[in-house]
Amino acid sequence: RSKRVQADHIEVQTETRDAVAIGNIIFQSGNDRIVGSRIEFNLDSEKLVIYDARGYIGATYYVTANVIRRIAEDRYEVFGGTFTTCEGDNPDWAFQTKKASFQIEGYANLQSPMISLRGIPAAALPYAIFPIKTKRATGFLTPAVGLGNKNGLQISPRFFWAINKWSDVTLGLDYFTRRGTRYLAEYRYALSENTSGKIRASTLKDLREKTTL
Repeated sequence: RSKRVQADHIEVQTETRDAVAIGNIIFQSGNDRIVGSRIEFNLDSEKLVIYDARGYIGATYYVTANVIRRIAEDRYEVFGGTFTTCEGDNPDWAFQTKKASFQIEGYANLQSPMISLRGIPAAALPYAIFPIKTKRATGFLTPAVGLGNKNGLQISPRFFWAINKWSDVTLGLDYFTRRGTRYLAEYRYALSENTSGKIRASTLKDLREKTTL
């Protein structure tokens, strides 16, 4: 993947080909797009360092960090940052971590992450791992996390199974602290441009309403 750096000011050392860029930094490479206040890089290397960084890794995963270090074409290290799939300054959920590593088409490994819901700390974990996939592949999806007056804390893990080129299944559950656990499955198929569909099933033994849905 080719990389591109935009900035108000770039200085290059012609002998070593080391460079420093400042002012309205934009770094782009494939599906990765990161902005920051300063970037240090080499014209002949995939490695670089971005300060006061925020942006997307793998198109879907939004990160902020004091420092993001790109150590290979598809590998990043994040220091003092956050990780989420939500947009905006106050995401529905985010993981805060002192250090994390990202492998594109692999996994994100978060050390001692803190889960926050709309900026409010909710729970601390010793370790967390999430898939960083840009292509359709079998595996666990990034879980959704929410908080509401009716359902309480909600945690929704999912597993995606790519059965073949024309069909797949998502299996998972929604755990509500005030209502119980809802199990669900969704099967999808696309036999052609004009023939597609899905079948969805779910069940919840509602602790609040004393009924089964």
